[in-house]
Order: sequence, then structure tokens, then C-alpha cells
Amino acid sequence: MAGRVEMRDSIVIEAPDTAVFDFISDGTKDPQWRTEVDRMDIRGERALGTVMTEYSSFYRFLHTVTPTEIKRLEPPTRFVLETPESNPTWLRSIRTVEPVGDGRTRFTYELAFDLEAMKQISPVLPPGSLVAAWYRRRIRRYLRNAKRLIETAS
Repeated sequence: MAGRVEMRDSIVIEAPDTAVFDFISDGTKDPQWRTEVDRMDIRGERALGTVMTEYSSFYRFLHTVTPTEIKRLEPPTRFVLETPESNPTWLRSIRTVEPVGDGRTRFTYELAFDLEAMKQISPVLPPGSLVAAWYRRRIRRYLRNAKRLIETAS
């Protein structure tokens, strides 16, 4: 086992917690705010156990397919996706929403995955610290995108 990569970041959004939660827990909206996601296929309603398959592109020619299922759905505070046990590599995404007052909400995005998952897009397994630094910048971009989209819609 090559190890795991874990990271988290947050941003304050000028919108109520329910609006933020509705946006970040709707997988069909992921391609709008998560830059590499091309599409998210969802089998069923937003409920525990629902399978959401993410199709992503990195550098326009490297593609991944990642099945996840909803492990926790606690409106309007927490949404957790995790790969099924049958998947060869593990991934977990935790999206937490917390009101901070005056109609503002903190959105925290946590991502953790087996470093082995990088083999889908790289023939050489890079060091975990390099992958984490690269993904931290992506997560910061995700958060800014979500903030802009949610605030514009509110």
C-alpha cells in the first residue's frame, strides 16, 4: 500500500446553510464547481446508498471513472461520498456546511484517497506530498467556484 492522501479546506459563502447544502450535495452540480469533473451519473434519488459515478478528465487526455456512494446524508450539515468496498482503491469526500451568522455559511471540503488511485492518471506513482500540494490548489479552486455560483444564485 502506497499510503493515503488527505486534505481539507473551507470558505465562507454569503448564503444560508440550506442553499449551500442543496448545491454541494447535488451531484449533478459537481461539474459546475469541481473543475475536472466532466459528468456525474446518479442512480436514484439523493439518499443513503445512492451510487454516484464521477467521470473526470485531467490535462484533457487523462480520464478517470470513480464510483462512489452516499454514506452520510445529514441535511443541512453533512454529505459524505465514499467508494464502494468492491472498488480497488479507496476515496472519501466529506462536505460539511456550518452557519456562521448573518446569513453566511462555512463550507468545508475534505478529500482523502489511496495514493494508488493516481495510477489511473500517471504511469509513475508520485510522492504523496506532491499529490497533496497539487490537490490542495484544486480544492481551493473548487471552493471559490462553489462560492461564486451559490452567491450568484442567491
